[in-house]
Amino acid sequence: MQAFQENIVALGALLKLTNAARGEASKRTKRPVPRSKIRFQVISERADCYQVVEQATQSVCETFTTYKGAMTFAYRLEAKDNLRLVQ
Repeated sequence: MQAFQENIVALGALLKLTNAARGEASKRTKRPVPRSKIRFQVISERADCYQVVEQATQSVCETFTTYKGAMTFAYRLEAKDNLRLVQ
């Protein structure tokens, strides 16, 4: 049990370091720190073929013929906090 508690303390220290590094990087680039990690990305495979990809699993959620349609779909997926894709 003590080893588990030590791991929690170590992970907490690492999390503080990464948050500090993220904040420092945002100051240097003059960009705000994102509120949450981006979960979906639009990738262009070829002309008129855009795929919305889930970053965690690298699985393709949907394929579109227009960039605007793919971005709209990705924004809708990002807006859902508790979204979980099942395939």
